[in-house]
Formats: sequence, C-alpha cells, structure tokens
Amino acid sequence: MTRARREAVDAAYEAVLRPGYRAESHAGLLLDRGLRDHGKENGETHGAQLIGQVAQFRAGALYRAAYRRWEALLRGRAMLLAVEMEARPALIVGLGGAGVLETAITLNHTYGTPFIPGSALKGLARRFFAQARQANGALLQPAATGDYERVLFGTPDSAGYTVFHDAWYVPGSAPDDRPLQRDVITVHHPRYYAGGANRCAPWDFDDPNPVPFVSARGCYLVAVDGPTVAWSHFALELLTRALADEGAGGKTSSGYGRLFPTDRGINYPDTAPSSPRVAQAVARPTGSHPLVAQIEALTLANVAPQIDAFVQRWRAMPESETKAQVAHAIRAKAEAKGRQWMVGRTWYPELERYLADQGEKE
Repeated sequence: MTRARREAVDAAYEAVLRPGYRAESHAGLLLDRGLRDHGKENGETHGAQLIGQVAQFRAGALYRAAYRRWEALLRGRAMLLAVEMEARPALIVGLGGAGVLETAITLNHTYGTPFIPGSALKGLARRFFAQARQANGALLQPAATGDYERVLFGTPDSAGYTVFHDAWYVPGSAPDDRPLQRDVITVHHPRYYAGGANRCAPWDFDDPNPVPFVSARGCYLVAVDGPTVAWSHFALELLTRALADEGAGGKTSSGYGRLFPTDRGINYPDTAPSSPRVAQAVARPTGSHPLVAQIEALTLANVAPQIDAFVQRWRAMPESETKAQVAHAIRAKAEAKGRQWMVGRTWYPELERYLADQGEKE
C-alpha cells in the first residue's frame, strides 16, 4: 500500500470528514491533498471514497460573502450584462487536469467551489462564432467580420475590447447547496482501448472498469463586459447560445456541460439596445434549428464519431418544422459520407421513414 499523504496531517483531514464538522472546509484542498493511500477498503479504492467525501462539500459562509462582494462589483459596471445559467444535468471543467486521481475538476483556488474560467468561455464563444460565421457567411462583410474579431476576441495586433468574466457558482442553487457530486465513467472494453501487444477486440466477457470522478451542478453567473451595452448584449447572446448548444468543459458529446438561462440577471433589460450589424453575425435562417448549422459544419472525418449524438438529440426534439430541418441535415451529411458507410446504421431507415411521413417525395 502506497501512502499518498503524511501521517502527521491525518488527524486534520479526519476531523474535516467527521459528521457534524461545521468549520469552513475546502473541497479543492481535500481533493488534491486528502487521499490517504492508493489501496482499497471494503472493495472500493480510497480514491473513490475520497470523491464521495468531496461530494459532501457545501459552499460556506465565507464563499457566500465573497460571492456577494463579487456580484456587487459586477453591478457597478455600466456596460456589463450577466445572466444566471443552470447546468443540466452537470458540468465538468478541467476533467483532464493534473491531480492525484485519474480525473480532475477546476475549482476556485481560494474557496474550493466550482467555476467556469473566463478564458474557457471566451474560447467557446469564439469557436461558436466561427461556426455561425461559416453557416451565415453571406450575412457578413469582410470589414464587419474584422470588427467582430477585434472587439470581441482580439487580433494579433490588438487586444479584445470585451471581457469574459469567470462564471461563479451561485450559492444555494445546487441541492442542499452541494455543488459537487460523484459521477462515473465506465470503460467497458479496457483491453481494446489500451492498445499495444495485448489489445484485443471487444466482446461480451470484458470486465468493465468504472472510473469515479467529480462533476459540478447548480447555477453559474455568466457575465460579459463590452465597450458598449450593444456589444455586451451581443456577446452575452452569443455565449448563452454556445453554452446551450455546444456546452462547456468535458464530455459534451455525452450531454454534459449544457447550461440554460434562468430568470435572473444583472443589468439585463428585456430590450437591450443592439446594432443590426452586430445582430446578424449569429443570425440563423428563419425557423432554422441551431443543430442544423452544427451538423453542416461537421467535416467528413468527424461524421462517424459525432453523427450518432446528433441523431439522439433529433429523436428527443418535439415535433415541429425545425425537427424536419435537422433530419434533412443529418441525412445530407450521412450521404456525403457515402452510401456504403450508412449500411448498418440502424437509425438511417428510421430517418428515411420520418422524412417520408413528412410528405417528402423521394
């Protein structure tokens, strides 16, 4: 058994984990330094037990006071707009980061609470903007495109004029004010994915390998601060669409990382002024679902690993005209990949029947 922490600090960690402990605790410190050893107890690794203990962490009074102070600072900025967004079902930022366990999560260094770094939000918004620009290229003039890049994200010659703030966890928004929860990734065919000389094809008698990890839940305050209210309104709209459609953090293809606005915001009037030139940057064809642009933007190399996830999202859509548009986009992209590739795709006949029922003439 390999020790992971010094025996001299065992008593301090055991006190924190004792039921009824009321002093302020720090989930990040516990996650990074609290692992006792790399052995097992009662059939479960100590790492898995540690994750269960971290999931009991509550945002304390110190964090609530810090959040109120941070929120007051945001309210004092005239051009800033913010909206509270809820993670559904969960969020994992920093899953592949360094740590003593196989997985990690990004936590506030001072308070141990989950948050989304502003740099991650800015990168997500820029990628989503590039996809929207590609799908709606006719709407943008080259000069206007340059304005968007320069003002929102910056260029090699100029820093951006828009600040994407860190998104802090909203105290009390998670069940029992516990923003962290225990989750699991199960590798069903470890020898197949391991590679090397011992690699073998997956079969029904492989031994699944559950890997526990920490995910975040609750609501997060997403804030942007542009040079004018119009630019802030546009940047926030761009970012909220990206968080709802693409998601932030890891495992977005499995449904993690999606955030959706609640009714609460800061300096967020219902009719914020916006410029038509700005608004058309992410304009979509009338009645078009955002999935259509994402499917059309898939390269042929990404069709095979990603198209099934789009099919699942299409199946879950309520019946509407836009559902048919998504079905058309999926079929067009699948056919571009090749008829031979579609053999064995059980969803393709379902898609064809659906389109036929919509009255399409083959």
